[in-house]
Amino acid sequence: IFLPLLLVLSATTFSALVMAASHSPHQIIQNIFPVAGRQIS
Repeated sequence: IFLPLLLVLSATTFSALVMAASHSPHQIIQNIFPVAGRQIS
């Protein structure tokens, strides 16, 4: 149950990073990591 959820979360995060990497990497990273931290905890 947990593994598919983790795969979906990581895939979503990865695709979001790739699509926005050329836009503003630092801002994207600062926005994604707090959200991912809240979803994990």
